[in-house]
Amino acid sequence: MLASTIGRAAPAAARAPMSSRVAPVAVRRGRGLVARCFASAAEVKIAIEGMMCDGCSGRIEKVLKGMDTVKSVHVNLEGKSATVELTKGDAASPEAKAAAAALVDTINSLGFEAKLAQ
Repeated sequence: MLASTIGRAAPAAARAPMSSRVAPVAVRRGRGLVARCFASAAEVKIAIEGMMCDGCSGRIEKVLKGMDTVKSVHVNLEGKSATVELTKGDAASPEAKAAAAALVDTINSLGFEAKLAQ
């Protein structure tokens, strides 16, 4: 869908000033498209030791997705890590720090060794 609009004029919503738009998906600049994202949620990276198979990573992902503070989760078995997008707050907020600590504690309670990645 995005490629089909490259040669055409931008829709009226895309031409509107930034103050009247909430969060554009992509903005046209010159010949290419530049993706924009106005994230209001914090992203937490967690290093996880002890995952041996897809079942391990799937279990962690399923449990974390069930938490109220989690918007999305991606567990990388080969990279031994998880990237979690929290539902609210920026990374420096007290809520995000408390949620990150809860994520680490939850993963540890599943029998893995987790810590916040640097």
